[in-house]
Amino acid sequence: MNEDLFPNIDRTDLLYIPKHFFNISHTISFLRTMQYIINGIGVVVDEYTECCYSNDREPEELPWEGIKFRLFEEEVILSTSESIELLKEACLRYITLHNSKLAEVNALLAQIK
Repeated sequence: MNEDLFPNIDRTDLLYIPKHFFNISHTISFLRTMQYIINGIGVVVDEYTECCYSNDREPEELPWEGIKFRLFEEEVILSTSESIELLKEACLRYITLHNSKLAEVNALLAQIK
């Protein structure tokens, strides 16, 4: 099964980039990606899609608050709480697609501070 976690998103959706990030991570390794985000570690899903924290920035970049999601040359920064809410929403969808992973997802969600 290879359904998107956030189906039918379009580029006018302000959360298009982070939703696309979760859609792509779902096809590669959603649980690993989730673990990294929960632990404050940036994730490169593919050469075009990533999320990162300010401590992952390049030396010439200014610091930011929250999590930066990038798709090609576009990026959006969400607060950490907005990012975690979107992560939780992605987890609910993930569980509907992969109900055998419920315990693993719940264990990871329990780690959110």
